Amino acid sequence: MDELENKTDAVDYVPDTTSEKSSAYPSIEFQRVIPFSDYVSLNPPSSIGPSYLTADLAAAFTTTIDNPVFKLPTIQQERDGAIPAAFAMYAPYYVGTGLTPEQIANDVAGQAAAFLKSLDAAHGYDGYVGRMLSVLRGGHVTHHGLQAIEDRNILYDVNDFLAAITNRLHHIARLSVTGDAPHSEAELYRAGTHERVDPYASTVVYALTPKGYDRTFKLPQFIRSDPTQLVALGWDFFDTKALRRGAEFAALAAGKLGDPLVRSVLAEQYLPAHMRSREYLQASR
Repeated sequence: MDELENKTDAVDYVPDTTSEKSSAYPSIEFQRVIPFSDYVSLNPPSSIGPSYLTADLAAAFTTTIDNPVFKLPTIQQERDGAIPAAFAMYAPYYVGTGLTPEQIANDVAGQAAAFLKSLDAAHGYDGYVGRMLSVLRGGHVTHHGLQAIEDRNILYDVNDFLAAITNRLHHIARLSVTGDAPHSEAELYRAGTHERVDPYASTVVYALTPKGYDRTFKLPQFIRSDPTQLVALGWDFFDTKALRRGAEFAALAAGKLGDPLVRSVLAEQYLPAHMRSREYLQASR
């Protein structure tokens, strides 16, 4: 399992040698083991919707190729104290808001911190959030007993957070009207990203290996950001423990539960929060 975790955190960059290399934006091939492959193996999805694939490619592009706000750290820089690149997934929603990179980072961390605070209260401050972070860091779940139910519920809770924060962020940018159609700079930015990366959905290939699901895919080397305008943030930026915990959770949620395989399984097997709690209580008696 340690080998699985190490490979999950690493991203291999392989220059593409296909005819796309002659285009204006040559592609890069990525390969990685999917976090929570063990959970997916036990509950394989019946299908993966195209919206999951395109959303995931856009997020991968934002956190590995080009970001409008944050300087994307290398794996070594993350080990040295940089906020993980997965945290940058939320940045495109803020295009056109006028918020500074520091304000954006605090807003994301603050939303995550508020979510964790509510979970702490809902679970009677019994350490549930700490166990959630541990499960996310490890990238796998327990398969038997009461702990298996709690670990599964953790994945559902993280999935709920991703749905809630992205829904809110869809409405954070200012709207303007061109003709009769309202739009925002953030929507235009994301539409431009999808225009470039959506065709690469056909390059996504999954293979089940002894170490878990292995995924390969390609992305274009399309750069819009100005490197001199990007901001690199470290954990020392956040001035409270709650914000640091929130930032870590937001990064882990994006990085560990963003894959279409995992999201598809959680969507198909989804249980509302009250049903999860009732099932857990019944099993614990």
